[in-house]
Amino acid sequence: MSAGGTAYPATSAGVDSFTQLTAVFAAGGVPAGTYSVRVSRTGVGSALLVDAFQVLPAGEAKLVANLVVPARLGYRAVATIYLEYSNQGTLAMPAPLAGFAHR
Repeated sequence: MSAGGTAYPATSAGVDSFTQLTAVFAAGGVPAGTYSVRVSRTGVGSALLVDAFQVLPAGEAKLVANLVVPARLGYRAVATIYLEYSNQGTLAMPAPLAGFAHR
């Protein structure tokens, strides 16, 4: 339940142990924010755990690349060129594939 009182029911839930349960929600179905959890069972009642978990906004991958070349490149000269890259985003991404054409 959100701070504004909106409830987002789980698509499925199960009891794992006396101290743990698992609830599944539809991807993108719950907006970012802090939520309380209400658990209820017919004939037993319900319990509320205030501010129990936080849904974070979706992340994104951000590829940053830098091509490092020698100060001088000569025609038909041997040179080493480096491609430096990193993911500066908040979501994992597969390593990029780089190809260089030689003419």
